[in-house]
Amino acid sequence: MSPVMIYKVFPDGREELIRGVQFSGLNAAAFKDIVAASKDQNILTVQYRPRSVLPTYSAVDNGSLALTLAVPSLLFEDVTIRKTRGETPTPPVAGHPFFSK
Repeated sequence: MSPVMIYKVFPDGREELIRGVQFSGLNAAAFKDIVAASKDQNILTVQYRPRSVLPTYSAVDNGSLALTLAVPSLLFEDVTIRKTRGETPTPPVAGHPFFSK
């Protein structure tokens, strides 16, 4: 599971974007330690492969489903992260023109 963005939040409120990492060992028990959740919702579409492939899936989609999730930003007291495997994509040099208006 790889989130869209991971920030390190300091006690003074400063935030620092951390690139090239993903959660490690994040399971259902970790969600009992959520400190805060935002009111805004982030939309994320991911590929999901059930453990047992149902016979209704075709061979074309290889048994995976596209799931769209609407989730708030979450603040955890403490989480474990690790470097992603492979090459980390370089962020664009220029911003998206839509957001520079």
